Amino acid sequence: MDELRKRYDTIRVYGRRGILYELDLHACWVYINSNCSPITHPFRQFINGLKVQKQDTWKTCIRDGYGRPLNKENLCDALLALDDMAPWVTYTLRSRPNDPYGPIDDEFGTTLAPDDAYQRQVIIAAAQLSRIIGRKLELEFYDQLKRDLANPSICHELVLDVGHTIMSLRRRLTQWTYHWESVSPSTSPEPESHVDHGRDGTSRSRLKNLCQVLYVYFCYMRRRLPANEQESIRTMMVLYPDREEEVQESFPRYESIDGFEEWLQFTDQPTTETEMDSDQM
Repeated sequence: MDELRKRYDTIRVYGRRGILYELDLHACWVYINSNCSPITHPFRQFINGLKVQKQDTWKTCIRDGYGRPLNKENLCDALLALDDMAPWVTYTLRSRPNDPYGPIDDEFGTTLAPDDAYQRQVIIAAAQLSRIIGRKLELEFYDQLKRDLANPSICHELVLDVGHTIMSLRRRLTQWTYHWESVSPSTSPEPESHVDHGRDGTSRSRLKNLCQVLYVYFCYMRRRLPANEQESIRTMMVLYPDREEEVQESFPRYESIDGFEEWLQFTDQPTTETEMDSDQM
């Protein structure tokens, strides 16, 4: 990372619709060096150990797809960009303005190719940075969401944020349920003592519980919105990385346990639209 920050300004991450987010390499280097002890960490254990901190500089490391710093208004969109992207992304390196060896016109940057040995290492570093910053973003978002849900006032934007969140959680639960055992969660093995044997069970159960709690909040809050605003939160369009066209998916309909379980099964969608290849992990 120290080598990269000397020559490059940012890593941009592109999806099918354009820039998802960008990482400031200097800010990432400062954050990692200030907050991580210089010892080898099993990566998953390190990610799981991250916590919400009041005085934290991680937000300087990332900007959204429009080049804006993170704030309360775009936390949800930024989180969903990270949550739904993998592995269909393109990484590009943008040179520092004063780099004499960089391209003269570097508006789009250098696209990283996994077939190149050096660039493959940069891609791995970028993916790990994304995991670290993504986890901090996730913690920040749910901490903010917890405070917002404790507020008796309800607004359309909050209901949408909760709705988009549970739609993302539903997709993740479906992927874990049907494909987890066939997917390696890391590129290198970790010591046996650090492997989370309950990840395909306990973690999925926690995720489902979180989804169910937010499902109840969503149904309750949407019901309290004006009728015209309720109608605008019935469905949303989702673009899956392996499909050409967007798919219409339904927000929760029935405020009950049975309704939640039925909604988790994508019963509102044709079977051909809800099957997910294992490659989508």
